[in-house]
Amino acid sequence: MRRGGSWSLVVAVALMASFFVNPMSAAADDSLDLGLASVEVTDHSLQSGDRVTISWSFDGLESRDWRRMTITFASETNPAKWELEIQQMDSQGSRPFNVEVPPGIWYAEQIEVGDEASGQDIYSLLVGAETEPKLMLLPVWFALDVPDPQAPTPPASMDVIAGPGNFEMAIACENGSGFGLPVFYTVTAVPTSGPGVVVTRTHFDDCPQVLTELVAGTTHSVTATATTAVGTSDPSATDSATAFGVPPTTPAELVATVGDGEAELAWDASDGLGKRVKAYLIEWYDADGLVGETGIADWNGPAAADTSVTIDELQNGVEYTFRVQAMTDLGFSEWSGFSEPFIPDGPLPPSTPTDLLAARVAADVIDVSWTPGVADDGAPILDHQIRVEVPGSEPSTMDVSDASAQLDNVWALSVHSISVRSRNVAGWSPWSESVEVGPWPNFQLPSAVPGLSVVGGLTRADVSWLPATAGDLDLWNYRVYVTAGRQAVLDPTTSGGIFTLDPTYEVPDVQPSTDYTVTVFARDEQGNYGPGQSILLRGTAVTSLAINPVTKRLVRWNAKVTKSFDGKPIAGLMVVLQRRDDTDGGRFRTTERNALTGARGRVQVEFRPHAGFSYRLAFVDHVGFSGSASTSVSFP
Repeated sequence: MRRGGSWSLVVAVALMASFFVNPMSAAADDSLDLGLASVEVTDHSLQSGDRVTISWSFDGLESRDWRRMTITFASETNPAKWELEIQQMDSQGSRPFNVEVPPGIWYAEQIEVGDEASGQDIYSLLVGAETEPKLMLLPVWFALDVPDPQAPTPPASMDVIAGPGNFEMAIACENGSGFGLPVFYTVTAVPTSGPGVVVTRTHFDDCPQVLTELVAGTTHSVTATATTAVGTSDPSATDSATAFGVPPTTPAELVATVGDGEAELAWDASDGLGKRVKAYLIEWYDADGLVGETGIADWNGPAAADTSVTIDELQNGVEYTFRVQAMTDLGFSEWSGFSEPFIPDGPLPPSTPTDLLAARVAADVIDVSWTPGVADDGAPILDHQIRVEVPGSEPSTMDVSDASAQLDNVWALSVHSISVRSRNVAGWSPWSESVEVGPWPNFQLPSAVPGLSVVGGLTRADVSWLPATAGDLDLWNYRVYVTAGRQAVLDPTTSGGIFTLDPTYEVPDVQPSTDYTVTVFARDEQGNYGPGQSILLRGTAVTSLAINPVTKRLVRWNAKVTKSFDGKPIAGLMVVLQRRDDTDGGRFRTTERNALTGARGRVQVEFRPHAGFSYRLAFVDHVGFSGSASTSVSFP
């Protein structure tokens, strides 16, 4: 920015340039992230004595560990140096300063963080020091009265070579000119084919460098720029290369050492070609193909994965081979060739059982017997296992100690396929040939429920029946369907329905003058249903309560049921007198009950009313459900 022929510049922080950390005391910590966050000025025509605001942010140091920071500024054009000291600091902050600086282009050459009490430096940042880089931050530059500054020239002679290691590229280039200013070089690799992300690296005072963490197999287009306090150059010419990744070498020299039902498998280690071998995969085979697989790994290192593993649960007398594959961060090696055959040495499993017999002795019981297998070396039989398969279900097994067994609770109407095997210390014999057992012949279902009847109330009905007779299996429960209208349920597996253990069912919410069909099925312990039994019912209709006018202080009211449940008198129906206190607006309470009398269901109620109360008549059935009520009458 120009003013009156002179030029001044403030550069705020830009990340990814090279600072170097030089530990100054035992408090050093390689994981510390220490950096000057920004430098700002209030006047862009900066002169000596102007205010400069310095902001900072240090991660990794507690505020109690340090109390001052000293920044030493240097210039390529002025041999003098000057310092700025900040005391009583927090981990991050911002503070303005009046600076007395001679003209020139200045940069932060060294940043020291120290303990106020001891005077000992905790950390010192040195630009260009010959030490290992610990963090990446751009130093602070600002210019005072510099005439006609120039931006740097771009790097030249770009040459990108894949390697020297996996996922890496070597960048060769010639430095640009900073015209006497410190120069930072930024190399950028952009993926142009395959997966990947843009990778950048900034280096102080030298363009050639190595990019890492690239994606193997992806081509990257690479450019470089130079940056000084004045600005950033145009990008260099572009060069491209494809990063590569090499998997480990194939394991070799496979050897098996056999034991009783097991083998120790070993092999020579693979070469990770610059990467640590983290894991091996192992497969073993018999004459029929793949038997098993496993892996051994050391994911966190630093050592490579082991080169041997013991495989157990192998079958003695069976010939096996195995093969191995290695793995690094770059992928898997080729599978090794198969090892020489090996045979675990020890007792042999028994032969296949013979003479298997299976037959039903009841609808849900099957008897099974067989002759156990034997071993050539005479190892005794320990136990046996029976396998039962039913169409549509997963196979089930049962362990037994003898060569015979009784299978209870089997499905009476299903085909069962049964096989057996025997076991000794060496393992299981092969499964025997299976034997099929058909359904129980002439299977008897539960009977229809006898004595189905219904007793009605005002808003509900009670259905009951006598216990059904069991068939070949024990009776389990009943299923009840209630349908509106005169159509019975014919299929006992229809959705809906209520299961009950007792031979009774309460039909709720019976609607007046509505026909219902109740159907009941008996069900055995395996879910088989007997024939259904149905009954028709009709809902209650109480249409009126007739009452006399008031006769002086003695009230005589007559009540009458004009229609009953299913054409029959309602069981236990009574007329009740109910009273309510009009002063508090409470509910009606029953004061007197009268059973219906007479062939036509008539009743007469007499009472002496109290002033300030309302009275009415209502119906109540044998279980207390209230029905219709008369209009209430108040007595002042």
